[in-house]
Amino acid sequence: MIRLAFAAGLSLLITAAASLGPVAQAGDRRYPHAAGADHRLDEGAARAALARKEILPLPRILAIAARRLPGDVLRVELEHHNNRFTYELGVLGKDGRVSYIELDAGTGAVLRLVRY
Repeated sequence: MIRLAFAAGLSLLITAAASLGPVAQAGDRRYPHAAGADHRLDEGAARAALARKEILPLPRILAIAARRLPGDVLRVELEHHNNRFTYELGVLGKDGRVSYIELDAGTGAVLRLVRY
């Protein structure tokens, strides 16, 4: 029950946080308002990328991340780096340590896993 409430709150947090950053790399025709490289996607751009099937839906990404890095998700960012969409998640492990996992947003492949 707590995890379900946390997930709902996380969804709202992601939506709010995603609206803060520019869209993508400058010059990318799909994202004409991009101010520069390596930025978070705003909500509209994220929805458009999902509709074009360029990214996996967040629940699927969370399931993939949980298999590799169990714990409570503290933070999720959807970003665009070097013509690649990535999800970056901060996870509080059962041991009390915060770790980070970066996933390819289109395939779910783990790109980086950092444990502290």
